[in-house]
Amino acid sequence: MEARKLLPLLAALVMVASGSLIYVSLAQGSATASGIAEQDVLVESIRVPGAIVMGIHRGDGPSVLYVLVDQGDEYTTVLAYSFRFLGIAEIHNRSLVAKAGALNTSWACSDFKIIRHRGRPIGLLMAFRSQGPIYVSYEEPYADSSGYYEVNMTVVLAAIYHPRLGESILARFGGGNGSLVSYDVVGGLVLIAGFKVEGWPDAGPGEGHLLMAFSIRLRARCWEKDGSEGEAGRVIWVSPFCGYTRPRLVGRRALVRGVFAFSGRAAVSSGEGWEGVRAYCVYVVKGFRLYLAIAVPKAGAVRYPAPRA
Repeated sequence: MEARKLLPLLAALVMVASGSLIYVSLAQGSATASGIAEQDVLVESIRVPGAIVMGIHRGDGPSVLYVLVDQGDEYTTVLAYSFRFLGIAEIHNRSLVAKAGALNTSWACSDFKIIRHRGRPIGLLMAFRSQGPIYVSYEEPYADSSGYYEVNMTVVLAAIYHPRLGESILARFGGGNGSLVSYDVVGGLVLIAGFKVEGWPDAGPGEGHLLMAFSIRLRARCWEKDGSEGEAGRVIWVSPFCGYTRPRLVGRRALVRGVFAFSGRAAVSSGEGWEGVRAYCVYVVKGFRLYLAIAVPKAGAVRYPAPRA
C-alpha cells in the first residue's frame, strides 16, 4: 500500500482516540444476541524460571486474563493483563462503513492450550469461535443493510513468556508519604492475537479495510520481601507499557509497548487460494490501557497472521 493511500485509513483511525469509531461503540455494542451466560472459571498455569504464568477465563466472551507472578530477589510483582477482543469494523476512505461488537453474538471457547518450545512450557493460548449470526450495524448510506449476518470468526488470544524482556516498576511503599521505589522485573509476557474472518457482508463499498479491535488493560501489584510478611506497595507506573499517546501506526513487525507482538503480514482469499498482504496496526495508550486495531484488506476470507510458507 502506497503512503498516500494510507492517509484515508489514518484519518479514520485518528477517530479511535475520541472513541467515535471502534473502542467505545464496539466495547458497548448494541443489544447482545444471546447475553453473557456466567460459566465456571477456567484456570491454567505454567512455571518458568523465577516466575509463574497463569491464564484465567470466565464467561463466554472473547477475553482472557494473563498473569505473570515474578519472584524477584527483593520484590514480588504481579502483572495481570486483561486481553480482550472488542469487535470488528469496516472502513472505506475516511468513513466508517459498518461495525459489529464482539458481544453481538455468542462464543464458544477452547480449554487453555500449553505452548511448548523444545518440550518446555513457555506460554498459554485460548481460542474462541463465534456461534450463530452477528448483528452488523451499517452507517449511512448503507443503514438499510443493518442486520444479522452469518460471519464466521475465530480469535486466538495467547501469552508467551520471554526471559529477555523486562519491565521497570515505579511503586510507593508506606502510604501517601512513603518512599518511591524503582526496580526492574526480569522477563515478561508477550501477548499475541490471531484471527480468521469468513463471510463478512459485502453490502458496502467493494473495497476497504476490516479492523479487528483489541484492548489490553494492565493491573499491577507488588510486595517487598522484608521479614515474614512482605509490605504491599502501590504501583504507580510500569514501563514501557504505560503512557499517554496519540494514535500511532505500525506497518511492520514490532513489539508494541513491550507487550503486544505484531507480525505485519496477513492473508486474504476470494475462494482461489490465499494471498499474502500487508497488515497494519494502530494503537493508542491511555495510562494502564492499550487499545489496538489490526487492519487488513477486505476480502471474502482474511486471516492474521499470515501462515508461514
